[in-house]
Amino acid sequence: DHHYGASGHPQIEAHYYRVDGEAKRFFDRADLERLFARGWRTLACAHYLTQKYAQPKAVWEIVLEKTDA
Repeated sequence: DHHYGASGHPQIEAHYYRVDGEAKRFFDRADLERLFARGWRTLACAHYLTQKYAQPKAVWEIVLEKTDA
């Protein structure tokens, strides 16, 4: 998400940046799959750009169902 800190700022670790003194994390599909690998079933997952902010912003929309695991 280049308009919101993913470019030109110091990287703390993969997908994690220091933006104007604050830590900011970004996600890709693999991050989401790891994050929700246990205890969740993915019903839908989509990546798109929204125009509701001053600059275009990349967002993930994910719908999950809690499992017994």
